[in-house]
Amino acid sequence: MESMNQPRMSQGRRAAAWAALALTVCLAGCGLFNPEDPPPPQGSVGIHLPSLQTPDSALYCVIAGISTKTAQLYEHVLPDTLQDGVDFHAFFDPQDLVDYAQTGTPPPNDWTSKDEKTFISQYTTFIPVATYQAVFTPDANRADFLGADETIYYRHYRISYNTPPQFIGVGLADLYFRRVGVNQEWKMIRWVDRRDTTVFNLRTIGRQRLGPVSTSAN
Repeated sequence: MESMNQPRMSQGRRAAAWAALALTVCLAGCGLFNPEDPPPPQGSVGIHLPSLQTPDSALYCVIAGISTKTAQLYEHVLPDTLQDGVDFHAFFDPQDLVDYAQTGTPPPNDWTSKDEKTFISQYTTFIPVATYQAVFTPDANRADFLGADETIYYRHYRISYNTPPQFIGVGLADLYFRRVGVNQEWKMIRWVDRRDTTVFNLRTIGRQRLGPVSTSAN
C-alpha cells in the first residue's frame, strides 16, 4: 500500500474518483451490490472492509482494491490457510510462462496468497497516479456459475491509467470464490488468467505477477 503520510485527495477529486469507480463496478457486472460505506481512495485512513457474505461483495473488493490502489481491500478477499482452511492459487497463460522463462528465471511452481499480497502491493504503487481504471466485464460466451458455496465469474478485464488510457493489465480471468472458514465468508480461491487474443501483445495481470511489474508489453 502507499504511504499513509501522503496528502489526502481534495473533496472534488475524491468525489470524481468515486463517481468513476461506481461506473466501473457497474460495468463489471457485480450484480446489485452497492456498499453504503465504500472504502476511501488510497492514502486515506480508516479503510472500511465490506462484509464478505455474498460473492458480489468479494468481487467488489477485487475491483475496488485495484481501482483505488488499496492493497488492504484486495487482500481482504484472499483466504488465510490457518483461518479458512484453503489458500489462493493463481494460474498463468502458457505464453506468459514461455515469455517469462526467456528472462532466465524459472516460473514459480505455485502462486499463493502470500505471493499475491506481495504482488498487489507492488502493482498498486508502481504508477504514481491517484487511481487506476479497472473494468471487469462479463464474458458473453460463458455464463457465470452461481453456486450455493462456490461461484465462478468469467471476466474480460482492462486495467489502465491516464487519458488516453495506458494499459497495465489486459486479459481474461476465471475468478473462483468459495464460502470458507467459521464465518462462511466468500474468499477468492483461484484466478485462472489468459491472454486476450484480440490484444495479444498487451500484458496480462498474470504476466505482471511473474514480474517485474512493468508498463511494457512483454
